[in-house]
Amino acid sequence: MKKLKLLGVLVTLVALSLSSCKKIDQSNPEFVGFWKGSDNNKVYVIEIKSNSEGRYSESEGALNSTENTGAAKFKNGYLKIGAFKKFKVDETPFTLNGSTFMKVEGITYLKY
Repeated sequence: MKKLKLLGVLVTLVALSLSSCKKIDQSNPEFVGFWKGSDNNKVYVIEIKSNSEGRYSESEGALNSTENTGAAKFKNGYLKIGAFKKFKVDETPFTLNGSTFMKVEGITYLKY
């Protein structure tokens, strides 16, 4: 009986922690879109769909690239895509001279 109660408490805690991050389409629609940024070495792409599906990729030349996909969530200044990719958002989306930008992990992204 004690084990069942403990299991119930654990399941409840896990469910609460998973539900505490709000999906992008519900709470931060300004993140939805196709974003592209770069530095001297790499090109970075963040794509967030209105159904909260997200994709992150970075490429360094034609043969060297990585990609992560999964649910996109924003909480406490961090953007998470999938189970393993988490980014510090330095500046949330903002508009300047008719273009929309955001700054993530020191990289400025332009929304297309």
